[in-house]
Amino acid sequence: MTDRGPAAHVVRRSIVSLFAANAVSFATLGLSYLAYSRLLSPAQFGLYSTALVIASFGQLILDGGLKNTIIKAPTAPDRAQQGTVVFLMAASSLVLVAALALGGQPIGRLYPAARQDYLFLAAFGALYLLSYPWLAVPTAFLERGFAYRRVAVVESTGQVLERALPALFLVLTPLGLGSFLAGLLLGRAFRVVAINLSYPAPVHLPSWAQVRDAAHLVREGGWLQLGTFVSQVRDSLHVLIVGPLFGQAWVGYYGWCLQLALITSQAFVQISARVSVPVFAQSEGFEARWRHCLAQVRLLTILTAPVMLGALLTVPSLDAHLFHGTWQPALAILPLILLRMLPGLATTPVGALVMVDRGGRALAVALTVWTALELVVGVALSLLIGPAGVAWSYALVVWPGLLALLGALDPRRAGRLMAEIAGAMLGRPSLAVAGLAAGVPVVVLAAAGRLAALPAALLVPPACAIVAAAYLSERDVRRFLRRSAAEP
Repeated sequence: MTDRGPAAHVVRRSIVSLFAANAVSFATLGLSYLAYSRLLSPAQFGLYSTALVIASFGQLILDGGLKNTIIKAPTAPDRAQQGTVVFLMAASSLVLVAALALGGQPIGRLYPAARQDYLFLAAFGALYLLSYPWLAVPTAFLERGFAYRRVAVVESTGQVLERALPALFLVLTPLGLGSFLAGLLLGRAFRVVAINLSYPAPVHLPSWAQVRDAAHLVREGGWLQLGTFVSQVRDSLHVLIVGPLFGQAWVGYYGWCLQLALITSQAFVQISARVSVPVFAQSEGFEARWRHCLAQVRLLTILTAPVMLGALLTVPSLDAHLFHGTWQPALAILPLILLRMLPGLATTPVGALVMVDRGGRALAVALTVWTALELVVGVALSLLIGPAGVAWSYALVVWPGLLALLGALDPRRAGRLMAEIAGAMLGRPSLAVAGLAAGVPVVVLAAAGRLAALPAALLVPPACAIVAAAYLSERDVRRFLRRSAAEP
């Protein structure tokens, strides 16, 4: 396989492997989500959500956009450049871990009651920081070569260990929130060993000349890092705005909704995010890339929108009967969070297209505009209407954010591109079927105050039937099933 482009059947086989591994991973995440919803209080769920945000920020600082820069580079960096990148990441991770350790003393003096929480957050972040340098470069080169089968198996198994194993520890051991640290340690150790067996991470002490030689990767990666950083800020507004204004429990309510949105909408979106960059990078010209982008948006809408609407029908009953109403305040913001996810199906492939077609700087500028608007609107609405303000901001500002990304592609054609994207999403028969069959009952039952009163056993089978009917309403799905049935 060369950098000129992998054969279509190889790409298809790799994506199928990635999908299968993600399906197992997200099914496990769904089961663990149910367990955590019963075992954790909203404040504990909020602390865990905060730990995930801190770890993501630390990992972002280390990456510097280098992983995506390696994937989309016309020529692959040689082993010396790879070793330089690994060394710089590893050295930076040690500095950040030291900063976390030193920060415990002043935090403990100023806020004695927060000392235990800080130890948990710092240890969680340190595990991510220490492991990431040994994962980034090997994973980038495996993805560059479309070796998604190996990446998928390693990452899905690691995610099961990190996210699902703590549920067993919570039930069977006295570790408490330390269960998440134990699961994370096992999961990250497995990932590092397994991924390096497929592509060993080179490391050596670089000379100043070698650092200068790798500077072009760092420059482009810096713009990608800025774009990822502002996106992380935007996705963490529940921690940055809701927590200080309304307390840790509301961080937990938002974290609970966002985890549900992750399970219902992000399984396919994450596959798109992984596949888009190398596919776009190895396609010739904007028009070909745009066709790939629209196809991804259509497919993501078909596969995801019916599942989100099915979740709206069943989750209130699950909370009332399985979780004893613990998450009832979160149900008010759940529809808004899921509304944000629908145009979010387009922002992922469009963002990847901007990165490849216009470069990291254009992507960073567009994402910064989106995040700045989200931050202003989120703070304003929170002060005006309370804890639901950020959820309303998520649901509304995502559309201007999508327009900003399309404007980065071509300011003169942004309106036409938006119309094509909207048609690819909102014109799907599956969305119409699921909207009528699930959305209308949700509105009627919620208005009558009966949605949470109905037993989940009565709602889950119809919800599954609605999702299946929505899928079958799509001609492409029916064609795929007929073709699969005809193949020996």
